[in-house]
Amino acid sequence: MTLETAITITVAGSALCSLSWVLQKQAAVTLPRISARFESSTLMSFLTSARWLLGVSMMAAGFVSFQYAVASNGEIAILQPMFGAGSAMLAVCAVVFLHERFSPLEWLALAVLLVGLSVLGFTAEAHAPHPVAARIVASTLIVITVFLLARLNWARLVRSFSPEFMLGVGGGLVQGVGLILMGAFSFYRVASGAPWTFLLIPCASVCFLVSFVSMQSGVQVGRAMIVITLNTVVTNLVAIAGGIFVLGESLPSDPFRFGLEIAAFTAIVVASGILARLSAPPTAGEPAAAVAQATVLARSA
Repeated sequence: MTLETAITITVAGSALCSLSWVLQKQAAVTLPRISARFESSTLMSFLTSARWLLGVSMMAAGFVSFQYAVASNGEIAILQPMFGAGSAMLAVCAVVFLHERFSPLEWLALAVLLVGLSVLGFTAEAHAPHPVAARIVASTLIVITVFLLARLNWARLVRSFSPEFMLGVGGGLVQGVGLILMGAFSFYRVASGAPWTFLLIPCASVCFLVSFVSMQSGVQVGRAMIVITLNTVVTNLVAIAGGIFVLGESLPSDPFRFGLEIAAFTAIVVASGILARLSAPPTAGEPAAAVAQATVLARSA
């Protein structure tokens, strides 16, 4: 598959995923909260919600399209930023259909994040990856360790950051690892065809599932635009950093593109820090319940 075709499929899948979150958010806030035990009654409530199922089906179609493009082309550093393009559409839908509201500084931070993602997509260059197996294993273990440490200190973290921020960032972290594993599979499948490479697919699938549950809980207790944008941004950063340090991809050779990429990374980190401090606490009337719910979810991971 050519890079141009892969980008087209990726952008189309991104738009479909963004629209799907409108339906998922509308359904999720009316359904029972996700808990550590994943009660059968809660699961059945989700599985019998026509609106939620339609949203998930749209998201699955968009995500599968994106994964097909990644598996066929392997250029994660280019395709992942393109997949974030649908966030602009989500911003409009969040205000018009979900009636979400943001402070001026939050709007500025969100705008910087979206521009940063676009710049990352513009500065990326096509090249052949050369993944190192030891780095794949090491990076996966590091992310798992960070995830577990966050879970153990969840009560302390939600006193400093809102659940919508933590769940968005956490979901993006593990989803980025999943994309790195898919990129490694794309390379090894062609380079060696060894049977063990197919183990990367279920490992990546577990990452995607954890990210999905994290985001579902995030939109239940917070604003969809904040949760999904943070998820997309962190996924991008992990995928791009992993592409460079794990899959052997390189930074832009052109000094101008290199400078833009570094500036975009810096702007994204700063904007994410602003959202970390400004992201709204649980809605009035149920702060304890929302924090408790986030804590329960973390313990279930």
